[in-house]
Amino acid sequence: LAEVIDNFGNQIYENFKVSLDKSPTLPSLAFRIFRTCFIPKDMKIPILSDQIYQRISQSYYGGHCDLYIPTNEANEKVYLYDVNSLFPFQMASKLMPFNIIGYFKGNILNMDEYVNLFKQNTGFIKAKIYAPIGIKHPIIPFKFNGRSVYGDGTFTGWYFVDELREYETLGYKYEILEGYIFDSKNIFSNYITELNKMKESSQKDTATYIISKLLMNSLYGRFGLNPDTPEHMFVSNDKFEAMCEKIGDHNILHNTIVKLDNCVLFGYLPKFRRHANINVSIASAITAYSRMHMSQFKNSDQYKLFYTDTDSIFINKPLPEELVDSKKLGFMDLEAVLDKFVGISPKLYGVKTIDGSEYTKVKGFKEKS
Repeated sequence: LAEVIDNFGNQIYENFKVSLDKSPTLPSLAFRIFRTCFIPKDMKIPILSDQIYQRISQSYYGGHCDLYIPTNEANEKVYLYDVNSLFPFQMASKLMPFNIIGYFKGNILNMDEYVNLFKQNTGFIKAKIYAPIGIKHPIIPFKFNGRSVYGDGTFTGWYFVDELREYETLGYKYEILEGYIFDSKNIFSNYITELNKMKESSQKDTATYIISKLLMNSLYGRFGLNPDTPEHMFVSNDKFEAMCEKIGDHNILHNTIVKLDNCVLFGYLPKFRRHANINVSIASAITAYSRMHMSQFKNSDQYKLFYTDTDSIFINKPLPEELVDSKKLGFMDLEAVLDKFVGISPKLYGVKTIDGSEYTKVKGFKEKS
């Protein structure tokens, strides 16, 4: 393991002149490489904090995974397609929300002096959504008991406005309650383009291939980092009481306290760190763009849709050739053709391919079985 870490660190430094010892996680390493090698020197990505963070973070839903038809009929083939690097493709090809132009209260579409500004830019809005009753595959989420739910009817939440505009053609309507207008910038294209070149020029499962793929997929989540994530600390027994007073007893997670020989391990909630380099609007936009990309396969009359994951679809016929390429970013890759598909719930299904191999996928288990 030590040799693996050492070799990994050497390759990172050789390619990017970044030291591994200052980046304990893949997202932090990707973020450091991005800031060191790819972000223009005159570009200062704004940090979102306090109330703005709390509001916009409610629009950060992630990918959409759903089961629609639990199994295929006899002699009916199922075609499994994956998107090549779905999130990196959005990062490379889309403009990202950048500076906040302004905040508004009420329906801005009724404000004559600002409506054009709103239509010409992007942003995040709190809106009352009217999802068409009976839509075959709902595509706008809302929170229910702490979970993301996709349904029809009426509900309220915070959303990336480009996503709502995209779905108007499917019958979705919305009433704007408040929001933020952002300008947009190309932020990630150089980063993704360079790493994708590394990936395409390398053999699959080589170190360079794996490193480039990991770095492409690890960056976006760093911008959506939760600033209230608990931190942990070791202190000597004689300093524990003073440290609790400094942090504030209400911020100490008392159920995490572990007393060791000469020290104490404990968790605590840090105050909101303005220096945390967080901009959840970027992470939210990337996942919203990704859901928009996948939505083209959700309500099509051209085929039956059995199941979708964040970046994959299970359908009953091949896709048009112009949508399929096993290497290009954003194109579909035919992963397998199935004789049998049996789904129980999202992230829980089993398949039998046309060559006779079988496997199951179960949430929480990384390996196919």
